[in-house]
Amino acid sequence: RRPDIRRAECELAAANQQVGIAVSDYFPRFFLLGGFGPKCDKFNELFNSKSIGWGVGPSFFWPVINFGRVKYNVLA
Repeated sequence: RRPDIRRAECELAAANQQVGIAVSDYFPRFFLLGGFGPKCDKFNELFNSKSIGWGVGPSFFWPVINFGRVKYNVLA
């Protein structure tokens, strides 16, 4: 119940979380992106139901070139 011990435990938990975040940079990230909006050439076609377009697609991010920086962040 000592406040200094509790503070030290909280600081240790925060440091452990930072290491976990740094280690997660070794792995790729996947995203699903999407868009929705008008696709017309003329202003009077803007509110037509056929002038609405949408798209969905995957995205992939993996900072392979920055593994030296990632390794340093894990060790620091």
